[in-house]
Amino acid sequence: MTIERLARTRLEVVHRASGRPWIIGDWNEGDVYKKRIGNKRIVLLGRFLMDEPALLRILDSAESLSDLSRITEEIPGSYHLVAELNEGVRIQGTLSSGRQIFYSDRGSPVLAASDPALLLPFVGREWDRSILASRLIAPWPPWPVSEIPVWKGVSALAPGHFLRVDSRTGTARQVRWWSPEEPHLTLERGAELLASAVHDAVLSRGRGRTTVSADLSGGLDSTGLCFVAAATGVPLITTRWQATDVSDEDETWACRAERGLPEARHLTFDRRSAPGWFTELLPRRPGVHDHEGPFPWIRTRGRLVHTAEAVAERGSRTHLTGHGADELFFATPLNLHSLARTHPAKVPTHLLGYQALYRWRTAPTLRGLADSSTFSAWLGKVTDSLRTPLREFSTAPDFGWGLSGRMARWVVPEAVEAASEALRRDDVLSSGPLSRHRAQHASWQDARLCGDTLRKVNHVTGAHGVSWEAPYLDDRVMRIALSVRFDQWSMPDRYKPLLVDALRGTAPPEILERSTKSEYSADAYTGLRRNREAIAELCDGMRLEEHGLVDAEAFGRTVFDPRPHPSGSSPSSTRWPASPGSGPSSTEAGRRTRTSYRSWKAEDGIHRRHVPHLHRDRGRDRPSGPEEGRVLAPERYRRGDPALPEAGRGSGDRRRRDPGQVRDRRIPGQERRRGPDPVARIRGGAATMTVPVALERSTRPPLRYRLLARCVVLPARLMTRMSPGRIRSVLTFLAGSAGPAGFAEALVARNAVVHVSRRCAGPGCLQRSIATFLLCRIGGTVPEWCTGVRVSPFRAHAWVEVDGSPVGELGEVRHFHKVMTVRPVTVVRDDD
Repeated sequence: MTIERLARTRLEVVHRASGRPWIIGDWNEGDVYKKRIGNKRIVLLGRFLMDEPALLRILDSAESLSDLSRITEEIPGSYHLVAELNEGVRIQGTLSSGRQIFYSDRGSPVLAASDPALLLPFVGREWDRSILASRLIAPWPPWPVSEIPVWKGVSALAPGHFLRVDSRTGTARQVRWWSPEEPHLTLERGAELLASAVHDAVLSRGRGRTTVSADLSGGLDSTGLCFVAAATGVPLITTRWQATDVSDEDETWACRAERGLPEARHLTFDRRSAPGWFTELLPRRPGVHDHEGPFPWIRTRGRLVHTAEAVAERGSRTHLTGHGADELFFATPLNLHSLARTHPAKVPTHLLGYQALYRWRTAPTLRGLADSSTFSAWLGKVTDSLRTPLREFSTAPDFGWGLSGRMARWVVPEAVEAASEALRRDDVLSSGPLSRHRAQHASWQDARLCGDTLRKVNHVTGAHGVSWEAPYLDDRVMRIALSVRFDQWSMPDRYKPLLVDALRGTAPPEILERSTKSEYSADAYTGLRRNREAIAELCDGMRLEEHGLVDAEAFGRTVFDPRPHPSGSSPSSTRWPASPGSGPSSTEAGRRTRTSYRSWKAEDGIHRRHVPHLHRDRGRDRPSGPEEGRVLAPERYRRGDPALPEAGRGSGDRRRRDPGQVRDRRIPGQERRRGPDPVARIRGGAATMTVPVALERSTRPPLRYRLLARCVVLPARLMTRMSPGRIRSVLTFLAGSAGPAGFAEALVARNAVVHVSRRCAGPGCLQRSIATFLLCRIGGTVPEWCTGVRVSPFRAHAWVEVDGSPVGELGEVRHFHKVMTVRPVTVVRDDD
């Protein structure tokens, strides 16, 4: 195929002055801007908020291609930029890779495209075996291997670079135009700039649209975006999926937000009738293919398609999503490592908070903070540990440059060796990190992974006429987020303070108070159970096995014995590569090629790095290999369903009984063990259906309460090392004949305990509940002390309540089945 022949198709064409085709593509008229001043030309393709005087001023004054970098500062949005001056042509995408540039300099002229599939007819379809094998690293390969195309002859534009094509020689080279600044913005200034950037990013998506739709999941990111969209004045449609678990907290927060958006149309997909997870593993249309790799969100493809069709029927062609906020605004432990290099005096306070939140031990934490290994040295460690088993639990944080991925057991040794070769390539080892600060490097890398996924999502939703847009991944938003000082926004007691302060005044204050995340293991289990046959069908005829990369039999065992990770990740199979002529053994168009590519791929709703008690934030540098996942949902405790997956470690193979039949001394999901931690399930960080991602905030109590609270926190801590039955016996003895506490009294006691103890302000529900009980007892009364469990998924929790009302707890506590209680004495008085 030639360029001239391609230009004669029905695609849009921008011609050179000579009449030859320059840019060929398929775009809407409102998504392209073309301007020419003398021999200077510029084209923007995508979503942008045009400031034409500013753009013309930059173009007219530009003396070199590098002078055009100011355009991204003046023109908000997400777009490709193509410009031509006397010296040559400049081509660039976005910092997030949501709009990426792939190019080939084989032959003449140099070809660049937004999708590698467009280059394959010109460069051939030969695989790079080592890069293909590296894609099997779970949850994803480390940067920069993650961005190297699997096709030989195709290159990807590096982060912060533009492609410069020399007008005289016709050669192409990459030129850096942006790199992260040293963090210098205060939280107040950063929030002010971010508020304006997010508003402009949303406005650029609504430009020229009669209707815009947006996710309203109930989470802070998407909910805040809905309020920003409503403030722009564009008619808004919100979409919300009901979770399988009826106690999911997202629904509560989403309903609150809906009441604050009376002008919007709200669309709710019912859990009983709408598509669940794993309902559409293959695309409906054979022409929808992805030549970059597997579709990461395969388990929710059916939901993406259903949402796109629903909003398209109601007139929306642009759908907003909150993806990208976790990557940019959530403070991970790596911020602590960078904080130690920039503001060491602030480390002790932050460290104590993170230790309480993630239960780190002091010695390994200090060793991790002192680590100053180079990026190439870290890559070497990742290479050596691709098959290293992971510990089930860890109390040491991971302060490495990224996630140390692993290869699943169904990946053959030859593939592991090939992936190791990719990680040892000279161009990989010499590339260096994205920033000298590990926190900046990780945030930018994760934002690019998110942008990469959103780009692939658009291949799916675009077939239904809807563009999936992530305003948080715009260049201006990213540059501001990466420029705020670490000590200003990495606070363990505040959840995404930069984003919260930016949304203040736009979103209601009660919406901004949320500091938890929901998890979706119930959706994973239900989806796997209902779609076992479809998943099994994908395991038949694996083309990666034909290429000697995977063991189909071992993969099949993984699929039929899934152990989903609490973040919602679960075994996934994709048909990639399955497009006509896309691989070494081509298939006919429309044929359902069954290719299992990667298991346990993380989705951007909740990223592995951003669920603190279950992932890297707690020091479990865990890959997403299904055989490695910690299971917190022992479905085997639900009777009458032999097809349910095994509960995993500690689920108890010897007993199958209802929660109500569990003895006090045996918590479901807890294996018998010796040692000082017999009630780890209650004390663990995942005690409730929502995951706390920040320390609980409290008001400052009077001095007397603070002193008394400090007196009970230590005994409460010691009591958590007792067995459950012993704890109940001690509390029953201490309660004696004390009367019931009032709700306000118990709430004051709980607030005082949380205020003086970081452990109690974190996930230590058992210590918090005991300390609250003891503090009330000092005052002569006691609340009711409770522990409870629930199944599907399994959770255990401890709390106090008064007259049946939980004190200071989330509403989901009502779904817990009480296992143990210590009640106050009820005094019955004779009126006579």
